[in-house]
Amino acid sequence: MQPIDTCADDGLPGTQTTARGGVASHPPSVGRAEQPARPNPEPKPVESIGEPEPIWPRLPPGPVRKAKTAKPTKAAKPKPKPVQEPEPKPKKVVHLTLVTLSADDVSNPEVEKLRENVKHDINGRPKGATIARRYLTKREKKIREILDASDEEFPNMPATRAGCANVPRPCPYVGCSKNLYLDPGDKDGIIKIHDPSIEPHEMKPDRSCVLDIADANPDGLTLDACGEAMNITRERLRQVEVMALAKANANYPD
Repeated sequence: MQPIDTCADDGLPGTQTTARGGVASHPPSVGRAEQPARPNPEPKPVESIGEPEPIWPRLPPGPVRKAKTAKPTKAAKPKPKPVQEPEPKPKKVVHLTLVTLSADDVSNPEVEKLRENVKHDINGRPKGATIARRYLTKREKKIREILDASDEEFPNMPATRAGCANVPRPCPYVGCSKNLYLDPGDKDGIIKIHDPSIEPHEMKPDRSCVLDIADANPDGLTLDACGEAMNITRERLRQVEVMALAKANANYPD
């Protein structure tokens, strides 16, 4: 509903006639410029209140207490476990037996199986086998030390050349330095078997002792014949000859 201004007809300021014929009156509007300016109030000085009075009476200051510092806690030591003594292991008993193969044992399948593992060279000859000292058992090493420390000769082994003249051939004393079945090393303890495919009793009668070969050939032998008797190559025999001559010249310079 829009009001109809009737101030010009009625001559009354501030009256309006509505559409229904009613008269509405309101105070005359005054602009902002006509309103009187309000004076700014002066700021009041701030009064210092001071410390409030305590409700309870003050107590005298006591001694200054130091703050407690937490002590480092020690780690709990683990309890030692009870030591259990190991159970004693049963001792192993090793029985050493000396087995000698005869001619009847050649057809034994176990012996044939052992001899099949022997290596051969290009010419078909069996290669020598070397047994190092470190591969010996503790009992065998102990027996070897006892034998090395003993100065007594074996009772059955002849000490001179004349004593072994009546010994049957092939020579059964493989521990003799003149026997060609094996070569024991005095310094390094290495045992070399010249022909591991045969037993000592299977050697040729005229090729079992170095002294027998030297007596049978006073004019000497060729390197090939000596190498065949010792089951080594010609080049290896030449090296042995050079070392033997150098050792002889050092011991007997004249």
